[in-house]
Amino acid sequence: MANYRLSTLQNWMEQEGIELVVLEDTEGRRNASLRYVCGHPSDALFFFHSSGASLLVAWDLPLAELYGTADALVAYSEFQRSPVQAIVGVARRFGLARNARIELPSGMPLPLVESIRAEAPEFSFLCRYGGAETQLKELRSIKDAAELDIYREAAGITNSVINDLVQGFRDKRFSTELDAALFIEAEVRRAGAEGTGFETIVANPERSFGIHAFPSFSGAGLGLDGPTIIDFGVKLKGYTTDVTLTIIRGSLNPEQERMAALVEEAYAAAEAALAPGVPSTSVARRVDEVFEREGFSMPHSLGHAIGLEAHEQPVLRDRKELETTIRPGMVLAIEPGLYAPEPGGFRKENDYLVTERGIEKLTQSGFFRI
Repeated sequence: MANYRLSTLQNWMEQEGIELVVLEDTEGRRNASLRYVCGHPSDALFFFHSSGASLLVAWDLPLAELYGTADALVAYSEFQRSPVQAIVGVARRFGLARNARIELPSGMPLPLVESIRAEAPEFSFLCRYGGAETQLKELRSIKDAAELDIYREAAGITNSVINDLVQGFRDKRFSTELDAALFIEAEVRRAGAEGTGFETIVANPERSFGIHAFPSFSGAGLGLDGPTIIDFGVKLKGYTTDVTLTIIRGSLNPEQERMAALVEEAYAAAEAALAPGVPSTSVARRVDEVFEREGFSMPHSLGHAIGLEAHEQPVLRDRKELETTIRPGMVLAIEPGLYAPEPGGFRKENDYLVTERGIEKLTQSGFFRI
């Protein structure tokens, strides 16, 4: 599969006249596309030449030997752990001609780019939006068969954790948000996953009004009546799921019942509208119309793609500049929600695979009344 990814990149490089593409994943400049093309999880520079040759410069050499798939592997220490020295050194090692076009990561800081250019004025360094990383993100939006196998396995773990989590609430096993969050972390790792895909949110009825509660979980108690929002993901072989369940304890007041019913209606509308070939904006518009009819508005997008990162392309929002066509192979998290300080928050989120025939629901989250 990696060969297909790199061959697609190679074709793009030929069209653009790019001799060398540089990908960087390091602290402060994380980039999951590096893992996507070579398997190495993090802290490295990946170089791909227009000939199809690749080289990985890794901070942790034994780890790279275990996971990396590049043609050549070099320790970062050979370049004094300097991105400038590594990029310039590898470019010269490949024997690139004068004025060769080298694509740098689009997120690289300008002072660093200028340092690289000053160190190697013989080359033409490009740092731009719409370059190699944009092509890779587009490629990542359509999952291949191997990725889908991972997703089905990750979804199975996610669903098992959801079931155990809900039962734990019913059994009053969790006294605090911390208890529930640590339970998720332990169960995910016990099941063989790498961990959670992002920082877990557990927000009791007093804190569930936050779209992303701050802090994401605390020592606050879970015995209050009302909605508790739990948002987590299972990270397996680099890929994360993304689900939100709302635990409803006790009776809700009329305003809370109204919000909960609207979120359920909006979710059903999104699920009915989601299909291959439809514009992403039309799916988001259906949900906005449900809320607007009752005088509400959703303060975030309807959803987003997931993959090696929790938020990938496309984003499902009714904005023309974000419009894309829903295509088979996309894995999308759908998450309508409403929030207010007094009644709290209600969000329902599940992951869907878009297929040639329609959609496949991967996860089984929702509203759970206890």
